[in-house]
Amino acid sequence: MKNIDVGHYILIITTVLGFIFGIWQFLLKRKFEKRDKLADRRYEAYKSFMALADEIGNKVRTDPNNVFSITDKYFNKILSDDLTVNQTSLNEFNSEIFEYTKKNLEPLQIVNAELNKLKLVCGIKMLSKIEEYKQLIEYFSNITTSNMDLMVNDPNKYYEIMANLIESEQSKRMSTLWTEILELMRLEINNFN
Repeated sequence: MKNIDVGHYILIITTVLGFIFGIWQFLLKRKFEKRDKLADRRYEAYKSFMALADEIGNKVRTDPNNVFSITDKYFNKILSDDLTVNQTSLNEFNSEIFEYTKKNLEPLQIVNAELNKLKLVCGIKMLSKIEEYKQLIEYFSNITTSNMDLMVNDPNKYYEIMANLIESEQSKRMSTLWTEILELMRLEINNFN
């Protein structure tokens, strides 16, 4: 040890510091790469989810078989004086409305499945919002499917239930929760930039 001068000590210290700095840089780079990969995954998942939600929304809005065209199709027949035509038309109308309602539940099921995919990449806050939204989807699906027999047997009661469902607190919460989810998506993506 007597042959080691100050220059050697400085060389040893700078080598050790350089080694530590290199390891630190490697760990930081790895941390940032993981964060960037997560941001990319979230961005892609959120982007595909929003594209699907827009596609479903457009399909529902531009569906030529919407409830108004079904009503127009049977309106004159239902008001007919002939009881057999009237009854047949009512039955056909109710079954077509029944199929229309079943078809309109499909987008909720698709959104529900897509939300499961988001659960894999989302943050903790988003996860709780997604779970709440999924519970609301299940609630609406259950109410709608459990009352479908009323559509045929007692259409007025069915429409009353559906009108109350649209005006319910759950419906309002679903709307506000959707907005919260969109804001949280933007926030989670922007936190990485």
